Amino acid sequence: MASVTLSEAEKVYIVHGVQIGYRHVVDATLQEEACSLASLLVSVTSKGVVTCMRKVGKGSLDPESIFEMMETGKRVGKVLHASLQSVVHKEESLGPKRQKVGFLG
Repeated sequence: MASVTLSEAEKVYIVHGVQIGYRHVVDATLQEEACSLASLLVSVTSKGVVTCMRKVGKGSLDPESIFEMMETGKRVGKVLHASLQSVVHKEESLGPKRQKVGFLG
């Protein structure tokens, strides 16, 4: 089975923001999620463009909270992209003879 490499423009990262009281947390723990009634999933490209957004949970989010969580998602998504890209480039530089671990090897 041949592998497919996505271009930078095609890669998106999903950031999960959870509202707890009047604040929000990114990548919340199970305990933090248990304190939340609403969260927002934000799909972000490497340039910080939001491609998709979904509210999850029974609680409500006011427009200001949605905007703040979206902006945080964009910021975190760009940092996440940069961090993961450096790891991917390092892995690719090892070449085809690198040690393969796991079923995705």
